Amino acid sequence: MTFSCSHLKTVSENIPQDEHLKKSNIYLKDNSIEASNKINQNTNIEAIDVDVEAEEEKIIITEDLQNNDTLVDQEIPDDLGEPTEVAEAIEEIKTQEKEAISMADSTFPLIRNEFVDQWISYFTNGRGRKHFKRYLERKERFKPFILKTLNEYKLPHELLYLAMIESGFNEIATSWVGAKGVWQFMPATGRRYGLKVGYWIDERRDFFKATKAACEYLNDLHNIFGSWYLAAAGYNAGEGKILRAIRKHGTRNFWEIRRQRRAIRKETKNYVPKLIAAALISQNPEEYGFTDLNPLKPYRYENIDVPAGVSLKEISHLTGSNLKELKKMNSELRVGITPPGKKKYTLRIEPEHHEILAAKAHTLKSKSNGSIIYHRIRRGETLYGLARNYRSHVRAIMEMNSLKSSRRIYPGKKLAIPINLSKKARRYQASKKKRHKGPIKKGNRYLVQRGDSLWSIAVKNNVSLTQLKRLNRIRSKRGLQAGKWITLPGQKFKQRSISKAPSSKKASKESPFQAKSLTRYKVRRGDTLWSIALKHKTSIKKLKTLNALSRARSLKAGMVLKVAKNSL
Repeated sequence: MTFSCSHLKTVSENIPQDEHLKKSNIYLKDNSIEASNKINQNTNIEAIDVDVEAEEEKIIITEDLQNNDTLVDQEIPDDLGEPTEVAEAIEEIKTQEKEAISMADSTFPLIRNEFVDQWISYFTNGRGRKHFKRYLERKERFKPFILKTLNEYKLPHELLYLAMIESGFNEIATSWVGAKGVWQFMPATGRRYGLKVGYWIDERRDFFKATKAACEYLNDLHNIFGSWYLAAAGYNAGEGKILRAIRKHGTRNFWEIRRQRRAIRKETKNYVPKLIAAALISQNPEEYGFTDLNPLKPYRYENIDVPAGVSLKEISHLTGSNLKELKKMNSELRVGITPPGKKKYTLRIEPEHHEILAAKAHTLKSKSNGSIIYHRIRRGETLYGLARNYRSHVRAIMEMNSLKSSRRIYPGKKLAIPINLSKKARRYQASKKKRHKGPIKKGNRYLVQRGDSLWSIAVKNNVSLTQLKRLNRIRSKRGLQAGKWITLPGQKFKQRSISKAPSSKKASKESPFQAKSLTRYKVRRGDTLWSIALKHKTSIKKLKTLNALSRARSLKAGMVLKVAKNSL
């Protein structure tokens, strides 16, 4: 996985040709095998038994968002424990390491030492063999494009295997911290290198774009450290942690930093040895017993423009192409639909289906036509509330309306909201439209409006709150839904009643404010019962009695109060 850093230094380096790179790797491999064999003779690496599940940082593989979110945990740990060192062999290995470090500024030397051999043993004879076999089979699908891109950026070919240990060459791999794609970009790092990360599209899962972004990032890391070993470690841990380790221990030798007890995390300590082990095995799999491989074929595709808001399932049905392969080639589409709100989207499709789709593309219907509504924002509304009410998603609304922050919405602004209307939602939308055309009250029935509460309905219709809840079997505010009819109690709330003609002096004293002197006042922001009473020359007690207010907290902006003027 990759982490972001806010500052990048630039140091120009000359990258040698591939022939020199291969020679340096062969030289180091041949000279270090003998020394590493001495360690193996005295150390039973195959018998290393560690609690993999306790020490590993699991990579969660999301097979497909449309296939019930199947999750698979990969059992490749980040640490196998420290190997037993043999003094005379270690000295010889360290000599080879120094030669490798001197070459690491321009190549990625494949050295053999106790750390690398530990991972080779795990991948070939340990619990990781079945996973590594699958990685080798997937590798052939991605290898041509990765090597081509590495050549364009003049980077060592060994960096191909960085993707192998990051994700196992799975386009939709997702780590526990949120890194995604073959190259396991974090959102911030992905955006820094031009990858779009949103609700409809996540280009970290776009293998082709993410590969170019990874090459740019690795090139920047190499410019910072001047060593491909340290660049790879920085890709895993972040630039800042590696720079701190270099300053603390006063060396740019990765292997010296690796041998320090608390210089860097265990995951980063094992990152480079794991990468080298993966490269050595992959370059000659037969030598390590991988003879029954069924490699995947490389991607073959052509680009074609299709309408926005079209599902991959519909395109697959129209062209007869394999839906699973279509999704893999366009894995950046998180929900399997081309982003709505745009005129067109460039899709990848197999060459044999290109002509069919080109001829029938005009028949594709955008799902956005029936799943986008327009809403004018009212005071107090939030994107979260709108997303919940319309069965949408906050990020989808933000992308559709080019909003950079979910807080930057203002009353009166019109928003396009993508939704997937069900029958129930259609009825809800229909009831919302009807409320503006017809009456909201018929006899003893009331149509619940958006923003209504049980208390506001009781006040508005001069009925008892307790009776209203009991009659409609509503126990909490969640039982009240906009667009539904509720029944109003037949008997008016006595405390709210206003006598038109008091029958006696006693009644007159109990109701000193008559209907003729009543007026209505809309509560404004900052109003209090005291300020309202003072303004209308009445008392707080009379305001509470007339409007059935139990306490001052019941006063809210936008409420309409009945006020008896000059009743002091």
